[in-house]
Amino acid sequence: MMQHASATTRTSGTIVAGPDTGARREPALLTRHARQRAGERRVPLDMVDLIAQHGRKLHAAGAVHCFWGRREAAQYRGRLGPASDYLNGAVVVLSADGAVITTYRNKAAVKHLRRKGERAAHTAAARR
Repeated sequence: MMQHASATTRTSGTIVAGPDTGARREPALLTRHARQRAGERRVPLDMVDLIAQHGRKLHAAGAVHCFWGRREAAQYRGRLGPASDYLNGAVVVLSADGAVITTYRNKAAVKHLRRKGERAAHTAAARR
């Protein structure tokens, strides 16, 4: 993972080539807050990029939530070994421009985020 000179300095998060080609992908954009939270919540920075790239994506609250659950752990267990199971329940939240806003752990995140989306849709419909 690239080190940044300051909180405002970011690297590009575009994909240089697909994950199966063996080519390297540039690291995800990380805010200062995301770095701090990843450390506090024991989510290694190199794994933040992996979750952002390969995790299950849910759109909620104006952001993209990338979730690493049992399915993803099973799928990548051969490549990552025990690290795949260690990440179970980790969530990486991305902004519209692809920057990592924060990380957290919640094994029920998918269920919670789906409800959050339903509540937002219901509230929007009630305002009409």
